[in-house]
Amino acid sequence: MKSKFVAAALRYGGGAVTFAICGAGSSILLLAPDRDGFLYAIIPKLLPVPFALLCTLLFLRMWRALFAIPLIAAVWFVAKFSAVSLAVRLGTVGDREAVCVGGLIGGLGLVLCVSTCYGRLLSPKYIFCGALIGFFSALSFAPWLRSTNPNSDGPEPLFLLAFAIWQAAVGTYLYAICTAANQEGSLRVLRGPMPVDSRTVWGGVDLLARSPARPEPHRPCHASGFPRCSPG
Repeated sequence: MKSKFVAAALRYGGGAVTFAICGAGSSILLLAPDRDGFLYAIIPKLLPVPFALLCTLLFLRMWRALFAIPLIAAVWFVAKFSAVSLAVRLGTVGDREAVCVGGLIGGLGLVLCVSTCYGRLLSPKYIFCGALIGFFSALSFAPWLRSTNPNSDGPEPLFLLAFAIWQAAVGTYLYAICTAANQEGSLRVLRGPMPVDSRTVWGGVDLLARSPARPEPHRPCHASGFPRCSPG
């Protein structure tokens, strides 16, 4: 039992570090210099791509990931649009609430994305937990919002840290639930048909098994209207 716990801690701890590095590294794309040209216009839009590819590499190794990857990218744009729109309406006093709503939408949407590969994750429990983790991990953007320098050109450490924390939290959660769903599916395949349990057995007889056809009772010949049969 202890070895399993250590193995799980190493697996998901390593996953969290990997997602944190991915978040910090990909957030630099969002801080690309604002210059003219197609390349500078497209670079910020590539931010969700590393996260989607990392998810595919770690736990979405199936053909359905072809649908999950563009959906993950779409979730990022929906979450960003929602956060920016809410921030514009609330003003500077609502920046923290805006990024938390964006984080909530991101966490919820990503669970829906990975459910295209693992259908059993499409349940209120997993969706609610994903939304909750996305919401609270987005609080990591609050220090960056309070110290934002509009004249800064380079990547800001607090901005990189915020993305690292959010992707580490949500990515590790997705890693855990997808791994558990995959293991559960593998166990079902190995077990085969459901064994007969005590609820379906009474007196040593399987109540779910089809009972053999009952033979028709023997009727004397005279009961059917024919003359009485002669012996032999």
